[in-house]
Amino acid sequence: MKESMYVEDQSDTDFHSLIDEAIDRLPPRRRDVYLLNRRQGMSYNEIAALLNISRESVKTHLQLATSSITSFIKARLFTLVTGSFFFIIFFLSRSPFLLCCGVLSLEKPDSLTND
Repeated sequence: MKESMYVEDQSDTDFHSLIDEAIDRLPPRRRDVYLLNRRQGMSYNEIAALLNISRESVKTHLQLATSSITSFIKARLFTLVTGSFFFIIFFLSRSPFLLCCGVLSLEKPDSLTND
């Protein structure tokens, strides 16, 4: 495993956890191929010999694993971002500070009344 040249912050740790979760969801053979290549640094030929599969199968497993991991991370990040956005809007709409400063109002704007 490669050593890091910097100290990881919490966002790095969270991102690595997200990647690990995506890897854990891969089918067993695909996960094995991915980990042997990316974490152990084994070549396609070494993995093929170890697992008794063709070099092309190794290549296909890696392509599918990478695609699956990328899709999982995109979906999870989209969920986090949209969830955070709605939480912020919800929080701000009920913030006593913003209400007392007159930034937000609980009353309907004049344009929405039926007078």
